[in-house]
Amino acid sequence: MKPFVLYVIGISIATTLCGQSNPCLEGLKDGVRDYFQQASYSSKYSNVKEYFKSKDFKEDVKNSKWGGGIVVPVEGVPLGVNANSSDEDFRKFSQEVEKLSSAELNEIFAASARRSTLNVPFVTKYYDCVIRILGHGFSYTSEMIGKRVHFIVRYQPMSALSADEMPTVTDVLLSNAKNAWGIPQKNAKLDLLTLVSAEPVNREQPVELQLQTNKGPLVAVSAAVQKPTPTPVPSTVKLKIYRLSTDPPKPLIDITGSDISVARKMTEVEAGQDNINYSFQIQCYDETGRLVGAGGQNDDSKWPAGCVIPGR
Repeated sequence: MKPFVLYVIGISIATTLCGQSNPCLEGLKDGVRDYFQQASYSSKYSNVKEYFKSKDFKEDVKNSKWGGGIVVPVEGVPLGVNANSSDEDFRKFSQEVEKLSSAELNEIFAASARRSTLNVPFVTKYYDCVIRILGHGFSYTSEMIGKRVHFIVRYQPMSALSADEMPTVTDVLLSNAKNAWGIPQKNAKLDLLTLVSAEPVNREQPVELQLQTNKGPLVAVSAAVQKPTPTPVPSTVKLKIYRLSTDPPKPLIDITGSDISVARKMTEVEAGQDNINYSFQIQCYDETGRLVGAGGQNDDSKWPAGCVIPGR
């Protein structure tokens, strides 16, 4: 195995592509599985995560098969191992890799192989698929993982993967976001994959990432984490209040409306003036005229289920 070049990339769990499915990811998963079934690994691993946590990986790194080593970002912090790393370094690497998904690590492996001189056919096939689906230039995916929005930004250069082909950041703007990490610095060159993650300030609004580069702009917008809570439509309430001290009970109030506070105020006045017992008959209707709740009781703090009474 020829050496890899050491580099840092940003990744994210990503099964959708700008709101659409990415059919290339399944082929990448299959390619990784087939790669570890070759004789050198004797089918011991089915994915990159298992390999990165194995003694084989440690031996490969120690034997410089990964060149200068490998670095993965965990929560925005680069974490890597190389031929000079200690047993404790490998233990920590294995522990932190556990936080990443197999999909994330597959992308790391593919980008690593693509930047190397290795001949790994499934990686070439994967990027051919990505370019065919997305074309060259910028693309992005966003996904909510836990409480954070994760953006994965891809850049597909037109020609060979040289430093001159990668974009240089001129400006960055992240809106509706807090506790962000992974934001590219001005004048920094982007890599094949860049991860930006942040918590939404307002979960009912999307998070927006704007990148300005010498290769053109990118505006990446996430979906809102949760839909705005709709304003309830007040029920139309038919309220009848009866005096219980008469036989038969005498109606005191017969009112229809959506402002129940008026009816309650009238109830309190009537009851207070006459010092009497009273009862309610309540019917609630929605905006279509459908009966949604009905009941009868002498406690105006309890309303039938289905009645929408704002401010009650």
